[in-house]
Amino acid sequence: MKQFAIASLLLILAGCTLPSVSSETCNGMTIETALTLIEASNCSDQGTLTTTYNCNEVTSTWWVDLIVPEADGCAPACVVNTQTQEVEINWRCTGLLPPESEGGEINLSTSDLDTMIQDLEGMGFDDLGGLAE
Repeated sequence: MKQFAIASLLLILAGCTLPSVSSETCNGMTIETALTLIEASNCSDQGTLTTTYNCNEVTSTWWVDLIVPEADGCAPACVVNTQTQEVEINWRCTGLLPPESEGGEINLSTSDLDTMIQDLEGMGFDDLGGLAE
């Protein structure tokens, strides 16, 4: 019985010291402050804020996901800089895809392929010119 009482007391004390969501910080800024800044900005006017958020300690930013139904191919987020308190939307888009043909194949023109090859060679991939043949 004595062990049960001690274990219960330890659990109660441990519960009192666990951080709550309201004390979660990112480089000194709480998530509540970040949400207040987002609500005061035009970022939240672009869509519906979600409860999904994370801190990027490297860039000193809070990222709060945003639902924007008409943002196909994108996963937007309201981004709060914890140092400057500036808020911006980051669309996090994957890029445009070329149109598909009826057979499910991608139609690329020669100029599209040439542009892609130049881009890849510019990134350090060598001798890709043979792909266009």
